[in-house]
Amino acid sequence: MCFVDPEDIYDGNKFHLHVDVKILWIKGLERTRLKDFTQKCEDPSVISVFVNDDEFYVSKDVLTRNSPFMERKWKTMIERSKNQRNYFEFNDINPDIFHDILELLYGYNALTDDNVVAVSEMAYDLQFESIKEKCEEYLVGSQLLNDKEKFQHATKFDMPKLRF
Repeated sequence: MCFVDPEDIYDGNKFHLHVDVKILWIKGLERTRLKDFTQKCEDPSVISVFVNDDEFYVSKDVLTRNSPFMERKWKTMIERSKNQRNYFEFNDINPDIFHDILELLYGYNALTDDNVVAVSEMAYDLQFESIKEKCEEYLVGSQLLNDKEKFQHATKFDMPKLRF
């Protein structure tokens, strides 16, 4: 925040002020979703994924084939449960970013300047290598991050193409 002398902006008749604003969040305006994952499906290969209070219906194979983490989580869950519980549960991730990852797994172009950094971080955490690579390609061709930020992101999330 910057403070100015009122005499610098008041000409005796009007105030003249130039303000640069960076909007961090707008409540109520959501990006149009490319695919709906909220429709319940009776297909036995479809499982529920609970992310905080949101429920997604997703192909178990899409998740487990694209993420060693999800595959281990599924195997561990089956081994610990006598009857197959067809769901995953996450209470510590952003459901909007998870939805973006699902859209990417299903072949939609869901990356934007607004979500690519968060998607790449979650893809790294959940071990979705193909999604991480899409994010890396997006960031390489983008001016979203400066060179220092690209190098830091590349180092933290194992994205060698960002290291210029």
